[in-house]
Amino acid sequence: MINRVNFEGNSEVKDKDLEKEVELKERTMFTRAKVQSDVQRIITVYRRQGFYSARVEPKIIRLPQNRVDLVYEITKSLWGDKARAALDAGHAKGKVIRKETALTGLGIPLHAGAEKFYKEAGLVK
Repeated sequence: MINRVNFEGNSEVKDKDLEKEVELKERTMFTRAKVQSDVQRIITVYRRQGFYSARVEPKIIRLPQNRVDLVYEITKSLWGDKARAALDAGHAKGKVIRKETALTGLGIPLHAGAEKFYKEAGLVK
């Protein structure tokens, strides 16, 4: 049984809009198939907003009495169409920023989600 459903990292889409899209709700029966279906639904919502490389990672937190909290961790990429347009229009240097060179000279550690993105893109070892 689902105790609670949360969305984390969803700065572009409101929780209430995502709640309308997903099938799993509080006090419904948890199934892994429905979780995967809802992951695809959330990705579709983000793609409609222009975030084509958004990722959704479901986290299941087991609770007493055979209940779970379900958290969808959403990571969108800087390298989507909207972000590219903003970089191109925002500043002259924005036009020269590219995914392949974005980490050159980076003096701070990457956020875990960013590191995962760049690893999967083959740009970080």
